[in-house]
Amino acid sequence: MAIQALKDRSGFQIRINYKQQRLVIYLGKATKKQAIQFERNLQRLFIGKAAGVTMEPDLALWLAGLSDPLHDKIAQKGLVAPRDPKVHEITWLDAVSRFNKEFSGKRSTALQHAQCQRDFNAFLRLQGRSDAMLHEITRGNAKAFEGYLVNRRTPCLAKATVRKKCSRVKQVFKWGILNKYIEENPLDEVRTASVANKTTYVEVPSVKIHGILRKIECPDARMVLALCRFGGFRYNETAVNTWEECVDLEGGQLTIKSNKTPPIRSCPIFADLRPYLEAVAEKDRRGPLQSRWAAEQTSRTAIVKLIKEAGYEPWPKILDNLRKNRATELLSQFPPQSVAAWLGHDVSVLLEYYAIIKSEDFASARDFRA
Repeated sequence: MAIQALKDRSGFQIRINYKQQRLVIYLGKATKKQAIQFERNLQRLFIGKAAGVTMEPDLALWLAGLSDPLHDKIAQKGLVAPRDPKVHEITWLDAVSRFNKEFSGKRSTALQHAQCQRDFNAFLRLQGRSDAMLHEITRGNAKAFEGYLVNRRTPCLAKATVRKKCSRVKQVFKWGILNKYIEENPLDEVRTASVANKTTYVEVPSVKIHGILRKIECPDARMVLALCRFGGFRYNETAVNTWEECVDLEGGQLTIKSNKTPPIRSCPIFADLRPYLEAVAEKDRRGPLQSRWAAEQTSRTAIVKLIKEAGYEPWPKILDNLRKNRATELLSQFPPQSVAAWLGHDVSVLLEYYAIIKSEDFASARDFRA
């Protein structure tokens, strides 16, 4: 048994060999005096365990005062019996309230969490269990919630959306485990891994976008459509990137900042995007690429209205499908690893979520011969 002072962080750790097993206990911000006392008490535990004698009262009192993580480490080696699991009571609604107060992510993500929580609230009301305790919600309830989203919610949801909503609700139960309100997550057996929803993929030919852009007068809307369709931008990237830092017309390159991984990527200025960038007067090439809509807002409703006013029928996922069409076009001409780097994705994500099966490819394949 030995005490070792840690140089890279404050505190001490105790190293123990017991029954050919190695036990390392980190004491955090303990003083050397506390570390020595901890080591001595462990030695008493070793001796008492080996001799099979009853634990002395002062040693039992010391054990009772240990934090759960420290006690668990000692119990895992068989030196003491594990503590009984603690189950505290809290209602689902109170858990949601506390989870939301402690959530430190983006506002847009918090709003998505709130929407998914409202879906679970509606499910509980349907079962007459609006005041359900967190620990009373079972795995069977979780599967029933999944079925509610698929079959009974109006409108019915796609598989990808169901999984995303279950994933958001699952986070509340994960919070409950961390705070020792429950021992297991009832949604563990519900599939929450993301899956591509290809039913919303729509071909948006470049000629259609060129036609729309000729009729739309709003410069910010024109920039959003051009960057998403011909530059493969995400919508929020049109707001967070500036002319000065992003656009190099002479070098033919875009340097795109993103809140995704990677945080900065390089992309060529494609030939069908360049005219829309050059059409902006040189004196206006400063500040955000478009400033009408902030990154946290959405321009979709306004752009749908402008497309209708231009005499065209809007398509589903109005901006997402523009990026997917650009990805599909690039994949037909360039290696996947290059396209993935330009658009800011792993190759696997690019192929699963962004590549569209084009109708013209299906038709031309009839003439294919190996």
